[in-house]
Amino acid sequence: MKDDHFMEEKFTSRFEKLKSATKHLLLENKDIIHQLKLIDTLRHLGVAYHFEKEIKEAIGTINSSMNINFIKSDLFDTPLFFRLVREYGYKVSQGDFDRFKNENGNFQLSLCNDIEGMLSLYEASHLVMEGEDTLDEASVFTIKHFKTIIKEQDIDPILKERVQHALEMSMHWRMPRLHTHWFIKMYEKENNMNINLLEFAKLDFNMVQSTYKSELKRCSRWWANLGLVDKDLSFSRDRLVENYLYAMGFASEPKFFIYRMILTQVHCLITTIDDIFYVYGTLDELELFTTALDRWDTK
Repeated sequence: MKDDHFMEEKFTSRFEKLKSATKHLLLENKDIIHQLKLIDTLRHLGVAYHFEKEIKEAIGTINSSMNINFIKSDLFDTPLFFRLVREYGYKVSQGDFDRFKNENGNFQLSLCNDIEGMLSLYEASHLVMEGEDTLDEASVFTIKHFKTIIKEQDIDPILKERVQHALEMSMHWRMPRLHTHWFIKMYEKENNMNINLLEFAKLDFNMVQSTYKSELKRCSRWWANLGLVDKDLSFSRDRLVENYLYAMGFASEPKFFIYRMILTQVHCLITTIDDIFYVYGTLDELELFTTALDRWDTK
């Protein structure tokens, strides 16, 4: 089977139908809570980039709404609102979380009974800005109790896996496509998952992966034709795939293909130069090499 078979008409046609249905779902859903949850799900599934305009408009409308105070009474909804609004560049105060503290200024222990809410609070805490002590406290609070929760035997296994995944690394710090790969498998296990959304996410993931493979082939041909590692600099590290993965982690959306290609090439050359300095060259040779680089006219 060809690597790019997901680009065939039967797949692209189905993909466009699912994309249209998802857009309709996003626009017709006017309930604030459901809209926030849908947007968050689209982001986790890695397909939110198809609806950037619609999502930004929705977040802007929700943020300016006079009816959002009811959101800020729920442990799950408050951090979700906070995280999405902040991620899309709007100002939002950490004071929204004060209502979950007791008279001593500490987070209420009763919150630990709501694991979904605690996960939401944990993820929001990683969007902390300098001086936001409440978010720092939220991070410490959730991590401490998650470590206790995962030792319990009666916790739902899917929920336990989500907690363990979160403790390894916050979603905010993860490489988006790797997180998407994990989340698609988790979403498939949910009882209330949307079958069309799941199919859409899987198709998108496979189609984007085909794009990555195509780009990597082009980079590989460039690197092979350059012949540095095979011929002149055989001591140097051959890290093409790692360098491409690094670039893909920075910009995973298909539209940034030129950025990924250039960054991969630059990193391959930087790796080679690094090995010349730290593995191969003598001091005299490196002085000559540095002088040559300094007078290099890129034109």
